[in-house]
This record gives sequence, structure tokens and C-alpha cells, in this order.
Amino acid sequence: MFSSKLIKEAHKMTKEIKSQFPEVNYKFQFGLCMVYLLKGGKTLKELTGSEKQIAWATKIRERNIKKLETEIADLTRRMNQDSPMFATLVEKLNDGLKEFAGETAPTDSKWWIENKGVVAEFIQRMKAKY
Repeated sequence: MFSSKLIKEAHKMTKEIKSQFPEVNYKFQFGLCMVYLLKGGKTLKELTGSEKQIAWATKIRERNIKKLETEIADLTRRMNQDSPMFATLVEKLNDGLKEFAGETAPTDSKWWIENKGVVAEFIQRMKAKY
């Protein structure tokens, strides 16, 4: 749902990306962030497990999601509009972001701890394929 909270979150995300990649067009990136949020991004469910597991898994999950968001922003910044394979790579990484941060994302702390390198592996697989 479109709301002022969503707009503020999109601006926050855009500013963070812009600070890391100054050459990114703010308006374009803001639009990407809005689409991402409107499609269900940033709806992280609570993790389950012991207090220690949850604390550790939360950090792991945040790092993984941040890594994927940064990779998408970097690739988007460098994207050659004439290359359909490059656009497909960005699309697949966005799909992965939905998988790891969306409604169907794992909520078991143990899963995040045991699979802490899953996003890096996913990025490598997608880059090799596209």
C-alpha cells in the first residue's frame, strides 16, 4: 500500500545507495526503491529460535540482504541498456532479494546461521549464468 511511511523508507534506501554510489541518478534509484517496496520488499518476518540464535541470525540476514541490495545497485548503475542478459541478471538478483527478504523468506534462525554464505553463492551462480 502506498503511504508516507513507504515513501520515507524509499528515500532512506535511496540516500544510502546514493552515498555508496554517487553517480547513481537519485530519481531513478528512488523509483526502483519504491517499486521494490511496493512489491513487498522490507517485510522481514521475525526469526524463531533461542535468543542468541535470533541475535546472530538477524545480523547474518541483514548482512546478506544488504550484500544483495548493494550488488543490485552496483549492477544497475553499470547496466548497459542494450544488453538483455545484463538486464536479466539484475531481474534475477531482484527475484533473489524477494526470496531472501520477502514473505517466503526463511524465519528459522538456524537456517540463516547454517546458510550464512547463501547470498554470496547465489550472486556468483547468477553472474556465471547471465
